[in-house]
Amino acid sequence: MVCGVIAYNTRSLLVLIRGTITAQRYVHDILRPHALPLMQRLPGAIFQQAKARPHTARVSQDCLCTVIALPLPAQSSDLSPIEHTWDCLGQRVGHPTSLNELEAWLWQI
Repeated sequence: MVCGVIAYNTRSLLVLIRGTITAQRYVHDILRPHALPLMQRLPGAIFQQAKARPHTARVSQDCLCTVIALPLPAQSSDLSPIEHTWDCLGQRVGHPTSLNELEAWLWQI
């Protein structure tokens, strides 16, 4: 899984997660090191995420208690700006045959 955080004029690093993403991994690997620091630099920013289980778990919600979050209905990827970013990246990356190849492509972009 590849995760990232985007904002109007900035972004986080891309994070490659190998294996299953749990709520604890989401908090430890995405929210605390990437999403929250970015949000703290953007006063008034609104955080948006999908309704995947790691996003809606209590530990994740507790971690986000200091930011404004936009509630989204399930299956609303058309309302998520980052989905358009993933589409563009997918077109540039092509069809990697391994995780290592995908990671190498992502770091070149």
